[in-house]
Formats: sequence, C-alpha cells, structure tokens
Amino acid sequence: MLKLDTISVSSPKEIKSKLDPTVEHLEAILKELQLIVHDMNEQQLISTSYPLLIAELANQHLINKTIITCEIDSTIDWDRISSRVKLAIYYIVQQGVRNINEHSNALQGSVELKLKQPNLLLTIMDNGIGLKKEITLGMGIFGMKKRAQEVGGNFEIVSTKNNGTTISIKIPVT
Repeated sequence: MLKLDTISVSSPKEIKSKLDPTVEHLEAILKELQLIVHDMNEQQLISTSYPLLIAELANQHLINKTIITCEIDSTIDWDRISSRVKLAIYYIVQQGVRNINEHSNALQGSVELKLKQPNLLLTIMDNGIGLKKEITLGMGIFGMKKRAQEVGGNFEIVSTKNNGTTISIKIPVT
C-alpha cells in the first residue's frame, strides 16, 4: 500500500510543498468516505420513517453549542420519493449539519424540507461567521452540490461574513 504521508515527508522540500495540498485533499476524501460508510446504511432509508431519520440526523449534533431545528413538511408523501432522492437528501443534510457544527461558530441552525410542487425544497442555514471565499469549494460543499445535481436538483449557497450561510436546494419530484 502506498503511504502518501511518507512520500511527502521524505521528499525534497520543493516537492513536499506541492504534495502537501494533494495529501490533505486525499485525506479529506478518505475521511468523508469513512463517515459515510459509518453513519449510513442505505437499507435504513427503506425501513425507517424518513422524516424521523432526518430529524434524528439534525438532533445528533445537539452535543455541540449550535442548536439545530428541523422542520419537515408533513404533506410530503415519502413513499412516492425515490430512494435515490432520499439518499441524496440524507447525505446533504448530514454534511450541512456537520459544516454548521464544525465551521460556522453558529448559535442556531435549521434544516427545512418543504414540498412546493413539483419540487422538494431543502434549506440548511445558520447564523454563523459565514464562508471565507477560499473555502466555498471545500469537499463538503462540493459533495453537497454534486449530490443535488445527480438527482436533477439546483444548488445555491449564499453566505455573508458574520451573517451566516444558507444553502437552498430544489429537487424535482414528479
């Protein structure tokens, strides 16, 4: 097995400086994959009440200083929503809540899922410090956007320094 950290440590200084960002990027990818495998069993989506699953996901992070509320439209017929869409929403919410807790310094956050035919509207927001320009293309946000697009959704992020971040996703469900 190739050990990238060994390469970056034993390489000349110039090469090491070029490899370090790549190693960090790969480590972030591996960490994300480990969390996904650990946190989610796809079968759970089929056998569990989906709104309850999403609410529990938001509430798992109550141990942090951020209070995250979760509001799910009770008119959504989850039996008519594909497993692929449900799985994408789950992972997007998971990453959004993780970002709020790890990076935002927010006191409050929220996850909202609403039905506005013919779309599901997912909004994840916080009242934190906002995003720095260079971080907006981080792996977590990139993954959220990619998951939304894979199910035909639109992804929008608005962030203002010291005014929080809002992620809005519109996914067609017809």
